[in-house]
Amino acid sequence: MLLFLMGTQSTFFGPVKYAILPQVLADEELVGGNGLVSMGTFVAILLGTIVAGLLMGYDLAAKLTAVAVLVMAVLGYVAARQVPPTGDRSEARAVPLRPVQETWQLMVIAAERPRVLLAVLAISWFWFLGAAYLTQFPNFARTSLLGDETVVTLLLSTFIVGISAGAMLCERLTRHQISLVPVPGAPWD
Repeated sequence: MLLFLMGTQSTFFGPVKYAILPQVLADEELVGGNGLVSMGTFVAILLGTIVAGLLMGYDLAAKLTAVAVLVMAVLGYVAARQVPPTGDRSEARAVPLRPVQETWQLMVIAAERPRVLLAVLAISWFWFLGAAYLTQFPNFARTSLLGDETVVTLLLSTFIVGISAGAMLCERLTRHQISLVPVPGAPWD
């Protein structure tokens, strides 16, 4: 249940951290701000994974993990309350509780704009591949590298540092310009 609730919290706060950027940053700062948010997300994932690994070594691992997750949720909520209001920039509208239909409608809209669709597919592939790698690191470290938890932590750290560096390089590669192209000069540019 706790895992479900944390996933629900991430579902609500995840998009908001990106949606606020255009309201608080200038256009030439958006790519860098997006990179910083992405880097912060992945560093948090790494730190959470490392702390979870450390907590698993204790007899009361399940209780310690539950308490740690709840503490982080409360800290996240308190931090979110510290974000200054940006003002209402649009009319309020109800969000229907139809995730499958709404997702399908968004994909139909994206399909009408090939560059947007490619960007959505690239981001989705990135998250899918990243999740696949992260879940396979422990098995790879144990069976192929004959290592223990420290090797897993090293692999995770290297992976996260690479993603963070890439997120920050995007600002340089795009020359502070907003672009739907993942890599400047790619065939769909």
